[in-house]
Amino acid sequence: MNQVNKDGGTKLQSCLPALLALGLSAFFAWVLITAEASSDQSLFLPGNTEVRKFFEVNRKYGNFDTVLVGVECDDILAPKNIKRLAQLTKSISELPGVDWVNSITNVLDMQASEEGVQVGPLVAKLPENAQ
Repeated sequence: MNQVNKDGGTKLQSCLPALLALGLSAFFAWVLITAEASSDQSLFLPGNTEVRKFFEVNRKYGNFDTVLVGVECDDILAPKNIKRLAQLTKSISELPGVDWVNSITNVLDMQASEEGVQVGPLVAKLPENAQ
């Protein structure tokens, strides 16, 4: 039979908070020991269309160290769009942590020549007006 304490409760009832605290401590100790940490930032991204597209591009072109920025306009070769793309390319290249940026405004073009290969910018001079 359970013995009754002075306050009317049993010994089991008086030990219950201590047993509960011990059980919770054991549970959280087990969680702490078995938990795995991950530095994969993708775990925190939502599963929307843009994120799925990001992972598709990552699988196709490489790792997370590469970021592709797409620019959509009616005519990318229009002088105002080329200038805007050149400004965007320059701005992104000046960001901290960015090693290099390629766009049609700064990529190199290689042409065969009598000496071998002539290397120069694909867009030698930004257009000044529409033609």
